[in-house]
Amino acid sequence: LLQGGGAVSSVLLATAGDLTGERHRTKAMAAIGGSIAIAYVLGVALGPVFYGFSGLTGVFLAAAGLGILALLPLWKLIPPIPRNAQTRMGSWRDALRIFGYPPVLTASVGIFILQMVLGASFVVLSPELVKAMHLPDAAVWEVYLPVMLLSVAAMVYPVMYAEKHKRHGRMLALSGLAIAGGALIMGMLSGRFWPVAVGAVIFFTGYNMASAILPSMMSRST
Repeated sequence: LLQGGGAVSSVLLATAGDLTGERHRTKAMAAIGGSIAIAYVLGVALGPVFYGFSGLTGVFLAAAGLGILALLPLWKLIPPIPRNAQTRMGSWRDALRIFGYPPVLTASVGIFILQMVLGASFVVLSPELVKAMHLPDAAVWEVYLPVMLLSVAAMVYPVMYAEKHKRHGRMLALSGLAIAGGALIMGMLSGRFWPVAVGAVIFFTGYNMASAILPSMMSRST
């Protein structure tokens, strides 16, 4: 419930925004977005392993254990946020007023749609890869991993360009086109491995670009 409500990722992104300057903020968000994408692949690969040991209980216990381990670098490596960088909400009305601020609202809706599209893509893409390559379900990660690595590498230049030339809006539009184009390729040429794989790389490149640029734009606007 906490993760689904954004209580984990929102605090992570807010902390990154407070601890990085404007010059490096988009790159920091790109690193976080890329690591999240790769974490999805690791989840697809390792989930069946934990499930094989102790069923669904083992999957959730592993997630809980990893969450506890994640607290160690938080305590030891992340510096405290300066008080002058902290913003306190006076009331729920203040929070709603900030949420209604057009740049924040636009970025929030964009991130919501982005995560929804990502979840839907995993539901649809895995069966497509199984059908196209005749893979067992447990081996889908062998395709996802190179796809994710290629997409993370491909998004580096557009993100750096947006940061250097202040073209965040233009690169965000390009990421939307990449997501739509990749989804269109996968949908129209489903059942064939290479078109689906190329479409997946384009799709996830767009996703990684947007997941870096949207939070950065929101952080700049507040």
